[in-house]
Amino acid sequence: MKKLAIALNLIILSSSSFSYDDPYEQHETDTQRESEFISPNFKESSFYYQTEEEANNATSYCYKKTTSGVCAEIEGYMLNMAGDYMGGAHEYMDIKSCASENGVVTLQYDLVNDYNDHFKVTKTISKCK
Repeated sequence: MKKLAIALNLIILSSSSFSYDDPYEQHETDTQRESEFISPNFKESSFYYQTEEEANNATSYCYKKTTSGVCAEIEGYMLNMAGDYMGGAHEYMDIKSCASENGVVTLQYDLVNDYNDHFKVTKTISKCK
């Protein structure tokens, strides 16, 4: 009886398709919750750009309600990138400043990767229209 149970388990295991997901690998189908503060969701990568000018002029962000929470959300994104970097990813983001004045958030940060790309980026984030 024990041999039969082992044989059945082996048959089930051999017919099942298992996949191993690397926790640090990005998948095109990954979804992210919609941001409460920023539109579109804040997402940056040094691998998106070839020049610093391109990094500065690429994605435009806006805030949805008030400037409150915008810097904290971006800092959370940076911390997630830092955790990924410590876990083996090849890039990180270093926020230099994030401040709100007169209804505009000014964000300065560096995007750095292990392949000698280092982009100094400045974004201004205004209220969504």
